[in-house]
Amino acid sequence: MFKIPSICNAKWTALFFLIFATAFPSDLPANPDIISSTNLKFFTNITSGGSIIVDQTICFGEDPSELTSSAPASGGNNSLPIEYLWLKSVPGVSGWEPISGATGQNYDPPALNQTTAFMRCARRMGFPNYTGESNPIIITVLSSPFALIIEAPMEGNDGDVLTFAASDYPFATYSWDFGDGTILNGTSVDHVYNFGGTYTVVLTVTDNFTGCSYVTSTEIFILGPLPVELGYFYGEPNEDKEVILFWYTEREEENNYFEILKSVDGEKFEVIGIVEGQGNSDLGTAYKYTDDIPFIGVNYYQLRQIDFSGEFSFSPVIAIGVEKEGLEEYTLYPNPATDKLNIRFRDTYEEEMLISIFDVNRKLVKQFHLPAQTIKSNFDIADISPGVYSINIHSRRIRANSLFVKIGL
Repeated sequence: MFKIPSICNAKWTALFFLIFATAFPSDLPANPDIISSTNLKFFTNITSGGSIIVDQTICFGEDPSELTSSAPASGGNNSLPIEYLWLKSVPGVSGWEPISGATGQNYDPPALNQTTAFMRCARRMGFPNYTGESNPIIITVLSSPFALIIEAPMEGNDGDVLTFAASDYPFATYSWDFGDGTILNGTSVDHVYNFGGTYTVVLTVTDNFTGCSYVTSTEIFILGPLPVELGYFYGEPNEDKEVILFWYTEREEENNYFEILKSVDGEKFEVIGIVEGQGNSDLGTAYKYTDDIPFIGVNYYQLRQIDFSGEFSFSPVIAIGVEKEGLEEYTLYPNPATDKLNIRFRDTYEEEMLISIFDVNRKLVKQFHLPAQTIKSNFDIADISPGVYSINIHSRRIRANSLFVKIGL
């Protein structure tokens, strides 16, 4: 049985006479015993706090139902509005305390993590004390199970046997919903996906005694059959220093087109061309693409196949070398250098070059542009600190690097 909170059980009899005497001194009889019942009712506070419903039992973290008034507060001066204040208490943990903002006739509690009691207080407007108190309501919170998914692949292929497992919670039932219409029970289960896609796997653990559940989930990506079966992909340079790429598809399904990607470092790729696909075909198809301005040195190529829905997949990366055209015969001098660094090329080139100087931490220090047909140039390095630097020569076709040493005067 809960103790009635003092805030709802304040004594108001003496206060009544004080208020009456202060507000209406000429009307106060010399003998309070002869105050009529009509006058007493006009100057009295709430006499009944009414009642609220209903006791509930919920699971940990659930939202209880709204606590509603089965009988409103009553008594006192009916011309004055009724004011309410809701209280709560955690049995055995805390006493009764007001609930901030809970001043209505009904109250909708938030999600609860522990058993909690509630009570409603009432008073007439203008009175300092809440003299009306409802019956207490108890919302009992049952414990819920807890489990973690401890084994679950992040990706897989259609047709693969995949294992999913969770930590053990005693006396509980485990239900796995794999997002493809399959539901399996058990702490550890195996499942096979028949189609590609991204699936949300939901694990529900239910306590066999309380009926309360805990829900957790994970996602898995299943790779289905590729829309294009690639037979081969390779390339080779020709005598004109072009790179010819060749690839062959065994079959194609909804294949819109191929993007040809190229990179100088094997990491950052850019699109250099597009080749239309066959759409749908069960026949083998051979493709060819010519890169007429490959980099001097190593070129990295990759295909990105894009279907009509916008989905895409990548081919393996291949590396193809293109021989330098005498660029290794350029000269940097003097080396070591003090304030000027000179560069002389064996031949002129039909394209602009970007010269970049980096320190040992690969931080860019200076950059220079050389116009096409440059055979000789010099760079001002007087403002850089002494040390070892790399100089990078870069154009649409050329990549070359050298080291030089800067010394003080």
